[in-house]
Amino acid sequence: MSDRNNARTIEGIREKIREIADSKTLLDAQEKHAYRLGWIGALYWCDVLDAEVFETLRRETTSALIAWERAARDKLDARTPTDDEQAGIDWWNDLDAAGRRHWTLQAGDTGVVADAWAAFKRSTPH
Repeated sequence: MSDRNNARTIEGIREKIREIADSKTLLDAQEKHAYRLGWIGALYWCDVLDAEVFETLRRETTSALIAWERAARDKLDARTPTDDEQAGIDWWNDLDAAGRRHWTLQAGDTGVVADAWAAFKRSTPH
């Protein structure tokens, strides 16, 4: 009697895949994703899972990570900027290309608008 594609094993893996959704940080979600892919690969290599089940579980694992990333991004997109963030957004939008380049360079050429905003605030008397 073969234990290949055992229903309890597959359900146990799926339960672990669902735990990706409980991750608190992107790093945590990515680590859980990688760990589960490693186990799925090992079970396939040991002939506990056939190729079709392996591919299905691999896709489900990656889909869980993508869903977590989308949910996290949606939470960020839905957040209302603080007064300071909104002031920085308005300030940046009012700058011409030369002004943007100037403040980007003042910020160390990081390419991050928030860094340019911080450089501007440091240079402006309060």
